[in-house]
Amino acid sequence: MTRETVYEELESHVPFEWLTNFSSLARYLNPETLFPSSQYNQKLQVLHVGCGSSTLGELLLQSFPRYSHVVNVDNDVETLGGMKNRWKLLTEKYMEVNDATADDLPFSGTLHYSYMNFQQTCSDNDDHLELDPLQIQQYDLVLEKSTLDCLLCSDDGAAGLLCAVYKHLKAGGVYFLISFHHVDFIMQLLDECPGADWTIERFVVERKVDSPNTVKKNEATLYNDVECMFQAGKEAELDTDRNRSVKEKDDCSPWQSGSFVPDEDYGKTVNCFICRRNGGDQEILSLDLLDFEAVRKHIHAANDEYYKKNNPMVTHVRVEELKTKFHQELLKRQRDGKNCDSILPLECCYKLLFTEGEKEHLTYAFFLEDYQAYLKDYQNDGSALQTGMTFEGSVKFLEAMQ
Repeated sequence: MTRETVYEELESHVPFEWLTNFSSLARYLNPETLFPSSQYNQKLQVLHVGCGSSTLGELLLQSFPRYSHVVNVDNDVETLGGMKNRWKLLTEKYMEVNDATADDLPFSGTLHYSYMNFQQTCSDNDDHLELDPLQIQQYDLVLEKSTLDCLLCSDDGAAGLLCAVYKHLKAGGVYFLISFHHVDFIMQLLDECPGADWTIERFVVERKVDSPNTVKKNEATLYNDVECMFQAGKEAELDTDRNRSVKEKDDCSPWQSGSFVPDEDYGKTVNCFICRRNGGDQEILSLDLLDFEAVRKHIHAANDEYYKKNNPMVTHVRVEELKTKFHQELLKRQRDGKNCDSILPLECCYKLLFTEGEKEHLTYAFFLEDYQAYLKDYQNDGSALQTGMTFEGSVKFLEAMQ
């Protein structure tokens, strides 16, 4: 492969750490701090979930010799293939420059990229990826950076992730979660997760995000000076003083009266959670799995409870705005000679009730399905009508939806 071809291949798979970078997390991921001193000489296995184009797994391997085997998993096969090929090209270039063999690389561990859909492990005949990350059934460290955040937007992905994480976590093993969500929400998800037996520690980290241009510039130097690839981790702060984490404010919630009002510090920090699995017998642990359906229901209930409290759909501002819209629409219909009394048809109500952003997720067809379900529970109180809504009925419907 020519110099130009190698560089083009590397450039086509430029990593990006969008939430926060390795240097902001390194001192917390240091195995001397993360795991008891009694296990100091133990080699550790890492499962990096939802890795995408992150180099977090690479830097763990380079920076901490105790992390002897790192498996990066994701459901994006193209990105996984690109990152695997990038790592292969860089290590080959290092050996070429230093006239070395694989045994001479400045780290002793192994790095793999594998497909995983967070609910089951899949395999096929594509030899571009090692598609069996679970040859090691349980890991000392399961690490993910905002993967749970993303999967909370799907129907069952978050439940599948938590079940998979718990299944593949050793006794004393750590689920290390970095989240952009509010601490109250994530703590409820984790602490009250049905069947999970773990202790949870939480801290706040200042975000350090390299711009895409910076990342690309740094990556472009690797071909010419591949040594720097193996120096990146060494530049990270590896101290063990946890008191250096960002000081928390008494009230860090940016939500006020159901409206999002970010303060001056919003977006500058992320929450990190260390969930250490309790127990002692690995054979028993391997059978002690979470119930997917129970976890799924818990996540939905926690999500509903949190957002009803902190970002309710029905606020006094929204009710007043809706009241004005209903009044204006009723007057317009009366001027047009339509006899509608105080009732507006469902199609009209849909247009008035929801913002354009909400309509992207709640189509009119879904709205009708929700309204039919609502009719079964509320029609007897007189507020629910088959073909339309009054203003009062629309408010009750929104309250039921949230």
